[in-house]
Amino acid sequence: MHYSFRQLTWLAVASGFLYGCSQSTIQQLSEIQPERVANLRTANTGTILNVQTGKRYTDLQTAFNELPATFTQTYELQLSGTILTKSATLRNKNMGSFSLALRGVDGQAILDAGQSESAVVFNGTSPANIRNIILENLVITNYSLTSGNTAGVRFFTVKGQSLLKNVRFTGGYVAMRATVQCEDITFEDVQMEGIRFGGPRLGQAPNDVGNVVFRRLKTSLDQSPQNLAGADNVCQLKGFKSLLIEDCEFDGATKTIVDLYEMSNITIRRNKFIRSGRNNLYGIGIQLLPASGSTCRNVVIENNLFDNPMGTAIYLRGADLTINNNTFVEGGTNRPLISLEASSGNIELVNNIYAGKNNTNPIINLYQVNAQSFVSNNNLYYKPAGNNRSLIKGANGSKDLTGATLAQLQSKGLDRNGIQAQPLFIGSADPGRPTYMLTAGSPGRNAADATRCPAVDLANQAITTAPPDLGAYDYDSF
Repeated sequence: MHYSFRQLTWLAVASGFLYGCSQSTIQQLSEIQPERVANLRTANTGTILNVQTGKRYTDLQTAFNELPATFTQTYELQLSGTILTKSATLRNKNMGSFSLALRGVDGQAILDAGQSESAVVFNGTSPANIRNIILENLVITNYSLTSGNTAGVRFFTVKGQSLLKNVRFTGGYVAMRATVQCEDITFEDVQMEGIRFGGPRLGQAPNDVGNVVFRRLKTSLDQSPQNLAGADNVCQLKGFKSLLIEDCEFDGATKTIVDLYEMSNITIRRNKFIRSGRNNLYGIGIQLLPASGSTCRNVVIENNLFDNPMGTAIYLRGADLTINNNTFVEGGTNRPLISLEASSGNIELVNNIYAGKNNTNPIINLYQVNAQSFVSNNNLYYKPAGNNRSLIKGANGSKDLTGATLAQLQSKGLDRNGIQAQPLFIGSADPGRPTYMLTAGSPGRNAADATRCPAVDLANQAITTAPPDLGAYDYDSF
């Protein structure tokens, strides 16, 4: 028989046990670790209502099994309370063009996997036709703590347009996996808390997943010492048709936060990348790598904050790259803030703030870059006085672009409207404004190229001034 922590405490009180306990024993009880609390089983108090048939269940697998083999309408399963579900699997269904929603009511319903591999699995491999899955208002918890090959939610060959909305993953190894020719997936207001190994693992081959959107995703890694030693990248994404990441917050990665492979048509905007590479000097905020013999194209990274990356903030190997209106606050390890390698097409770095620390590596590193057009302008560079690191190091084709001062960059046709000075962030001086917004007297105020500024800043405020500020925030628009 298993009890919750609350039940155990009540039993102890009822027996008079706590009254006679030593102070040290009481302290031990109060310091039970979160993962141990998660292991104290909660009774299956939840219910599942099939809205279309009116039938109620206490077991998700039974509710799945009793759905028709061939859908003639959309189905919604309304969930409430806590439901123990060990890899409940939807398979062998022909959903036609219809959808299936698992939707929590009266707040977020809890799907507790009981430390099995997954809480819920959608398997659309042939001859099944699983598509248009909606997961909304749910907590997915207590899935596998030991294997990076499992996940709280698994998609295999799920077609159509699927949505995860207001879903919280907690207490497991990998939050979600989607593989084997899945189509479009959108994440909205999803939280991945205390992740042991990583957040979403989507795609494992070229063209394995369709169009993916992450909107207001929030991740945080389990920061316990035993986990930091073995934790991996937060988001590992491979083989999409397109990717949009916007208005997200990624915190606490030990290695890379967003690890991208073999995809083009990528937009990453208005996100906060915090503490990437905390336990690994090679940890990166955003990394993009192509397949052998191919090229990743059309990448836009704008209006993001890279807050104390312990490794490189951005590492790209691709073509047609736009890196504009970002704020980089270096974490202090011996890596470049931006590294572009084997890149071509049109490359643009405009309106950025590079707040460097003492470092022997360049702020921007170029290796085997052969761009048709390379534009760097209206950027603010800062490094401590006496530091001799290059602002940019490397060449575009045969043209050397290395420069340790703004004057040297300008002599090579770069940053004609650039600034080399302290950015002067607000910090804690004005609690009502973001920490890394510029002060009213900053040299980066009203110094941006307005033609390359987006409509809103990182705070989602419409940019109304011309010209706007450098970096991710605009002072006058706040």
